[in-house]
Amino acid sequence: MMEAWAPLAIFALVMGVLMIALARYQSARYQVYLQQHSDTTKAMLEEQRRTQEVITRQTLALERIADALEKRA
Repeated sequence: MMEAWAPLAIFALVMGVLMIALARYQSARYQVYLQQHSDTTKAMLEEQRRTQEVITRQTLALERIADALEKRA
């Protein structure tokens, strides 16, 4: 016959295994989330860098146009 503590020990063991499994699952899902977030952030930063380069080129072009107009006047 089972001891009185045996069902509690089995329950505790099962709960422990479930908690470990849940923690591993959550950790894996969080790593996936972080990777996706990191990839999105990298893409946004690259787009911002390209936009800044375009703005810089446009600013330089406008300055050249302004200089040319001042020389004509």
